[in-house]
Amino acid sequence: MNKNYKIAILGAGYMAEEYLKVLAKRNIYCETIYSRTLSKCKRLKKKYKIKQISKSLNEFNANKEIDAIIITVNEISTFSILKQLDLSRYKILCEKPVGIDFNQTKKILSLLKKNKKNFFVSLNRRFYGSTIKAKNIINKFKGKRFISIRD
Repeated sequence: MNKNYKIAILGAGYMAEEYLKVLAKRNIYCETIYSRTLSKCKRLKKKYKIKQISKSLNEFNANKEIDAIIITVNEISTFSILKQLDLSRYKILCEKPVGIDFNQTKKILSLLKKNKKNFFVSLNRRFYGSTIKAKNIINKFKGKRFISIRD
């Protein structure tokens, strides 16, 4: 079944715009965006043809058009945002480390288990030390190569 999800973005910083670029390339438009910084929302709304700006998290949560959310807020705010959302309604892609420490991550997991909805984490790995080291090693060798990754 192919469903056109109505996407919403929480956050309006660098990572939110990266997701909006990808969505726009696929002709997927954002229903609404919310951030504490209204000026950033206004800029992104205009640039990416976002349908509306939510002026508060309550207004965002009250929007019945939303099927899926991409959370791009900073890692300090993620838990607070998740506690305020009606998690039972959405499919969620959450950027960043989801919890700032082990205890908070356990609390988030408990919160998500209660709501039984799809929750996915997209970790930004391009600045991890291991990623930088791997890129440096790969870039030293020109031509064909076989790369094996073990985790």
